[in-house]
Amino acid sequence: MSSLDIILFDLDGTLVDSKSVIIDSANNMLESLGFKKLDEYEILKHIKFDTNYLISRLTGFTDSEQIKKGVDIFRDYWKEHVGTDSKLFEGVIETLEYLKNKELVITSNGIRVVIEEMLDRFKIRRFFKYIISGDEPDCIKPTACPINKLFNNFNIEKKDHAIIVGDMVADIKAGKEAGIKTCAVTYGIGRLEDIKKAKPDYLIDNIIELKNIINS
Repeated sequence: MSSLDIILFDLDGTLVDSKSVIIDSANNMLESLGFKKLDEYEILKHIKFDTNYLISRLTGFTDSEQIKKGVDIFRDYWKEHVGTDSKLFEGVIETLEYLKNKELVITSNGIRVVIEEMLDRFKIRRFFKYIISGDEPDCIKPTACPINKLFNNFNIEKKDHAIIVGDMVADIKAGKEAGIKTCAVTYGIGRLEDIKKAKPDYLIDNIIELKNIINS
């Protein structure tokens, strides 16, 4: 196998344990707009694409202004609580330190300002050369668009040297469509049975196991 020098990381559920703050942000948004709170399953099952999609599915909104209002409430609560109600998964700092001489990229469907807030709060922004966010709704995972955008915009050519690491089926589908290696983590937000069906090239139980894949 070619040396893996370009590593694309999802953020929520892969590097940061933010499931609880996502659920709380969603329920705060729902209550603020006059809806009833939902249980964990009803919220997490809609985390497939971007934040607009999540808000639309949770509220039933179709009007763009209504969705934007929901997104703003969700984002503001998330930004306020992400530093106290979430944490890095075990092994993240050690793994990033080990890989710091590689080309490390954040590829998330999240809102860029929230991504940057999280990276700064957990003091890991220094590890990442690029951030690809979900602010462009037509260019998000599970399509290959955000990965292709990275390679095209920054003149990166060697796709056989790249791997995407994530906890959702969308990460695996995006990687496969883009023609790069894929690695799924079992400890995140995505359901394990769904992740296995997506057939990632690698499946790991702790992010630190990525060191063995890079060295294989």
